[in-house]
Amino acid sequence: MTLSTLSNSSGNISDSVVPAGEQISDLFDNNVFIPLEPGKKYSFDTGWNEKRNLIPPEEAEKHLKQGGNVGLVIGKWFNGSTYVLFDVEEAGILPEDIRSIVDSHSLLTEETTHGGMNRIVRIDSREAYDLLDSFDTTISDIRERESADFELLTNTGTPLPPSEIDHTNCPESKEGCDGEGTGRYVLESINPEAPAMDLDSVRRLGELLGIEAQEPRDSEIPLGNENSEAPQ
Repeated sequence: MTLSTLSNSSGNISDSVVPAGEQISDLFDNNVFIPLEPGKKYSFDTGWNEKRNLIPPEEAEKHLKQGGNVGLVIGKWFNGSTYVLFDVEEAGILPEDIRSIVDSHSLLTEETTHGGMNRIVRIDSREAYDLLDSFDTTISDIRERESADFELLTNTGTPLPPSEIDHTNCPESKEGCDGEGTGRYVLESINPEAPAMDLDSVRRLGELLGIEAQEPRDSEIPLGNENSEAPQ
């Protein structure tokens, strides 16, 4: 299994989902891939987000063939661009106005192993990134429940399709997971033409979410051991 043989939610490659000649690795330049442990969401290395430990597409495909998982680094800048992740806990819960902004900027949308829907968005503006980074990470006002509706992740890593997760590795506190069996990250759609999210779009998103900017976070979230936080 390789990055170029991703399947959509029906299990098949479709030109409507993956345009002819396009591969997931074509979406991302440079060494932005993280080698993850088989069946897990975290890396072999505690220094996973150091550029020297990130790998190019060809090495990511080799790692998958050898049974490992592959992730994308979030919040690391390469040639003037970085990526952020909108980790939506339940597919379809975003209000239309918020979803319109997020979806129109999504390079890649993937179904997670617990029924959520992740969107990966490119950022070219440092101001836009710093404003997003200042927002609360966890948004929980949409369903009026204590648990998170979605997480805005600006400095971490996320598994990519077709990574497979052994649910026995999930924390006991993970909502909706019984700790049994396996699940796979599934490609929902890609859009190589998606624009980078600019400062105006970030400001509008903040207004719609009703959140205020805080001091930007300057610490990186570890992803190098079993106790590390990782996108679901």
